[in-house]
Amino acid sequence: SGRVEIEMEISGRSLEEARERYADMNFRASTDRGGVTLRSDRSRSVWGGGSRGHFNVVARIRVPERFDLDLSTDDGDVANEAVDGRITVESSDGDVAICRATTSGDVKIVASDGDIALGGLVGDDVTVNTDDGDISVANMDTRGLTLRSSDGDISAGSIAGPLTATTSDGDISVDIDRFDETMLKSGDGDIEIRFDRSVGAEIDLSGDEISFRRTSVAFEGDIRESSARGSLNGGG
Repeated sequence: SGRVEIEMEISGRSLEEARERYADMNFRASTDRGGVTLRSDRSRSVWGGGSRGHFNVVARIRVPERFDLDLSTDDGDVANEAVDGRITVESSDGDVAICRATTSGDVKIVASDGDIALGGLVGDDVTVNTDDGDISVANMDTRGLTLRSSDGDISAGSIAGPLTATTSDGDISVDIDRFDETMLKSGDGDIEIRFDRSVGAEIDLSGDEISFRRTSVAFEGDIRESSARGSLNGGG
């Protein structure tokens, strides 16, 4: 179906209070060039707490399977699944979760304060940035995958394709199905790389301390306390 459906869910201690909060949020939906835009110009009093207390707002948007997404929220989580198209997400304060997407364009996700989780993405370039949060990705097959966290851990499982992962203060853990160009960097944390023993690659590792298990793979090169350079299984 080519229809776009929007469903709003707002909590309240009574039906009257829920309706009042919905009106305060000032939701507006509009269409333009085959797309849909949902905006909220919330009044400051909505989030003032006090006798009104805290409440939840959930917007469920159902779109066709082939659809471009551009999502932005100042204070809230974003979750998306099963879509084919370009995806852009910006979250100032909230988590982001995306799964089962086949992208016909680039994916860009930016979070100022929140965790980001991706799973089952196939397609073009994927870029993920969070200033304060963890990044977790799995079952990714992309033309290029870039993960950056200023203060958080990065976990990547079942990765196929080029990978860049950097964190200023956190650990990095990676499972690689097929070695492509891979760059991992942590300013203050541990890095662990796991891969099938039959995978071939050229490696160049450096750090305060390098631990390398040579018993399970054929390695030719030089290993020292703070570096390892050489070829695994004849190179990639």
